[in-house]
Amino acid sequence: MPTNDLAAVVTDWPAAWQQPGLFALGLTDVGATAAAAAEAVLDGLLEPVADAAEGVQRLIDAREFRAARALLQRLGSALAQEQRTELDERVTRAVTAARTALQPRAHQLATQAGALGSDTDPGYWSLLVQDSGREAEQALDEWRERLDADAAKRRSDIEKHVAGLHHEQAAIVQACLDSGEYDVAERVATQSDFEPAWAVPAGVSRPDRWYYPQPDRTVVQWFLTKAPAPADFGRHRPTDSDEPAWALLNALHGAHDGLDNTTARALADAFGHLVQDAAALLRLRPDGDGFTVEVSCFADSRLPRLKLSGPTTLHIGPQPPAPGAEPRLWLPTSDARSGPPAGVAVIEPHLLFSLLEPNGEGHAPSTSWRRMNVLRHLCAQLPFDRVVSLTDQDLGDEAALRTTLLWLFDLLGLQAAPEVADMVLYYTAAVPSALEAMLRELSRAPRPRPLTHQDLSDFRDDPEATRAVRTAVLAPLKDDLSAQVVHGALLGRAAGTGTDRVDREELCAELEALTMLLMEEYEREGGRTPNLPLERIDVDSALERIENAFLAEVGDDGVLLPGPGLVSLLSGDETTANAVRALRRLHESLDKAEELARLLLMKRTKRQNEHVKAGFQYAVQQLGARMEAVGDPVQRSGLRRQISALEELVDDCEAIENNNVEYAVRTTTFDFVGLARSIAQTHTLAGQAEAEVVDRTGGDGQVTARRLLVQLTLNDLVINATQAMEAAKSPRKAVRVTVGHRDTVTERFLIADIEDSGPGFGKADRTALDGVRKASGMPGGEGLRLAQENLEACRGKLERLAQPSAALGGAHLRIWLPRDS
Repeated sequence: MPTNDLAAVVTDWPAAWQQPGLFALGLTDVGATAAAAAEAVLDGLLEPVADAAEGVQRLIDAREFRAARALLQRLGSALAQEQRTELDERVTRAVTAARTALQPRAHQLATQAGALGSDTDPGYWSLLVQDSGREAEQALDEWRERLDADAAKRRSDIEKHVAGLHHEQAAIVQACLDSGEYDVAERVATQSDFEPAWAVPAGVSRPDRWYYPQPDRTVVQWFLTKAPAPADFGRHRPTDSDEPAWALLNALHGAHDGLDNTTARALADAFGHLVQDAAALLRLRPDGDGFTVEVSCFADSRLPRLKLSGPTTLHIGPQPPAPGAEPRLWLPTSDARSGPPAGVAVIEPHLLFSLLEPNGEGHAPSTSWRRMNVLRHLCAQLPFDRVVSLTDQDLGDEAALRTTLLWLFDLLGLQAAPEVADMVLYYTAAVPSALEAMLRELSRAPRPRPLTHQDLSDFRDDPEATRAVRTAVLAPLKDDLSAQVVHGALLGRAAGTGTDRVDREELCAELEALTMLLMEEYEREGGRTPNLPLERIDVDSALERIENAFLAEVGDDGVLLPGPGLVSLLSGDETTANAVRALRRLHESLDKAEELARLLLMKRTKRQNEHVKAGFQYAVQQLGARMEAVGDPVQRSGLRRQISALEELVDDCEAIENNNVEYAVRTTTFDFVGLARSIAQTHTLAGQAEAEVVDRTGGDGQVTARRLLVQLTLNDLVINATQAMEAAKSPRKAVRVTVGHRDTVTERFLIADIEDSGPGFGKADRTALDGVRKASGMPGGEGLRLAQENLEACRGKLERLAQPSAALGGAHLRIWLPRDS
């Protein structure tokens, strides 16, 4: 039956849901043969479909998405609206899952195409996946076949040049081809002056294995012709002009004969100059039965992240040194020695012997070649954290970082397949913390060993490994519950849509979904479901924190995450569960903070409140009298605004009197500078002090906090200062509040320095101070401890500076409050 006839019959069949495989076959443009149709019918008979919804689900499971949508549309009223909506959402989720599953493979193929210089995929597979995951996978298979053919041809073209090369150069070409470095292989094969050692690890050959089992001391004597050597040993001796090699052999001989300060220094110096033209030695000192020296001989421009590049501890002696916080190297001077402890790498003399042999052209090997092979030997013995550090560094562009990764794999003893470096960058998006965590986990297995694309797939499916990456990436957000929730929502929505971009509406929808999951959790526990308003999540501040941690870029059109590979690695059920837990802790902490704020407001004494209220009312009266005497409209308008601000402060005091503090326990955004000016004006008009506010915020004095707590804290701190100055009979009573900004790595703060001209902390006469407080009808301010509690309830803090005020000579306090995003 022709394909179009089959399609017409199947799609018009009212009970097509009973044969979903046949229905999908009828919609396809290829493969709809009679045999295929018969096989589809047989499958439907062997596994009967119970109802229409199951028919759609079978198509979803088979990744036949176009057929699933078409069948869903055909069914019409045969399904309830809720069923239709649910099945339609399942199709969307399945398409996203199929695309996410195929993206790593597509990225791998695109990387291979770039290395071969072939045409990259135009994204055809991504279009096909909307209709059929099977067809998209088939498109990738076809692309792979084309690339394999291109690779075979490119390899054949390069290998034509190998016949005329020296065997060492030919070996380098072969190693580069095996590692997928076609450009490097071609340059080595065709350019006689090309130096492969500065390109990729495959260009640095490894020394032949040392196969003489005799003791080190005996071998050194063979080299120096102080003892009869095997007949074939002559080829291992260095060239006559190889001064570093002969210096090392003589130094080893001297250390074997008797280790002392002189022979130890000579051996350290000889080893350093064998691997570095400008090696440096520092502080040789006795250490047990040997000597320890700081050496700098491993610096290499190809390895900017290597910990051994700086000064390194080298121990020379018959037995190993004790391990330390940093990597330690051991150059043994005795054949009767014990194994090294963890964190200590042995410089085996046998390795050094193999580095002395002339190369294939009869010349001494380069210092660079010797250094790289010593580093390979040492780094393969050390744990990851003692070899490399990637965090808190500029990793450079992708090409440079890829080359760095190749060298790191090589040094760690991981024989990486050609596509591994690019796939690691794909999964980590070159985020330093993710990259370091992934490399650490990959290096845990015994080394040396091959590292293939399958290892990366296994890594992605390993909950412990992905959890380690997630923990490292989210470390900057560990003290910010809002940021944890918002980041979890971003990952969930990005994973659900198969992209790395999330707009604001999608983010809000995902936050609502997390809230629903939390409400279901409360219902399962059988308790009362609390009120969980979405407004309690400070989304703007959270996004700013996430962006400052380099985990997203926030723009007008949405939020861009580092990359789809990292999204797929970090997202999942565990991430969603973590976000729900963080959301629960956030609401509980906000409830606790609001209750604390409520208690702090309620515990103020009636006398304290009345005193503060009287001060504000007095300031209102003074400004009112001044306004009556002013005729200029502009000045009158300014005074009216000042009076209104003070009247708001009076209303706050009356709200406390009436126990109406619910409005005051909520976090709001307000102008701290304006509030500080109102308070300063109150104390100036009352004649208590010359209070001024210096604004260094550039007009941005907005903070996000509990306004009433901040107001009471600032006012009480000024009262404390005026009382101290009055008790000390300070000739000048001045208070200055200087407001500015201070940013940390992940958050922005407004800071307010409160300085006075009083005696300073602990220098006021307590008897005189009590007298001042009694005369004013005030028992004192809140005190620094309660002021600190007030600010902590606003996610801020109070800092007491040890040094007196540089400007006024008295006490110096600093308020920290989170800025408005």
